Amino acid sequence: MIIALKPFTFFAVWKIILSLENDVKEYYVEPKGGKQAITSGTISTYARSRMTCFSACFESYSCKSSGFNKYTKECELYNEHSSPILAGGWSLMIANINDCASNPCLNSGTCTDGDNSYTCTCISGYEGLYCDVDTDECSSNPCLNGGTCTDEVNGYTCTCVPGYEGVECAINTDECSSNPCLNGGTCTDEVNGYTCTCVPGYEGVECVINTNECSSNPCLNGGTCIDQVNSYTCNCGSSYIGSQCQTEYDDK
Repeated sequence: MIIALKPFTFFAVWKIILSLENDVKEYYVEPKGGKQAITSGTISTYARSRMTCFSACFESYSCKSSGFNKYTKECELYNEHSSPILAGGWSLMIANINDCASNPCLNSGTCTDGDNSYTCTCISGYEGLYCDVDTDECSSNPCLNGGTCTDEVNGYTCTCVPGYEGVECAINTDECSSNPCLNGGTCTDEVNGYTCTCVPGYEGVECVINTNECSSNPCLNGGTCIDQVNSYTCNCGSSYIGSQCQTEYDDK
């Protein structure tokens, strides 16, 4: 936006300049008559106040716009206003230069223009003055139970240790879901493992082994043991009888 004011005397223009807020202000000063403005280039010089900038234009007739930054104490003299120089006093034109014209906000950030400044509003996943910094979503340590976090743009990925799963490794993997315990065994889930409680007659990690009830040599007097599931049978021959061949056979 540019506000054009009617021609003033130098002192009237001076008074208007003094009334401006002591911030970065951009304005055109067009001398009516005198030397032509510079044709190209921008001059930056140290300045104590905004009046220093205005005076530089007035004294040399070498510029057509000036700005003062109270923070850096810099005075910039421009030749951006190129309308013809006319006779009849001075004109003051106050302008707001679009500082977003150079697209300073990166990664789809939105630029908001200010007085010789701008503000970047970043999309999710980026931060910083120019939205040039990838937000580290791993900084809050979202991965639980020893999981490893890998940062991504506007997100993260957790690599879980064995025994855990889920987006943040919060879920204990159910190793019993595949029914690993055989022959009627009961599965108890553990972290990265399981335990099978076998029914009588079976043993082993997954209850796959038939327990050998003959291993204790239960058959007496030369009887032969035949293993079965959770039991055994003794073949006693003709001289002994009983479940363990413990009784001598008497045929009388």
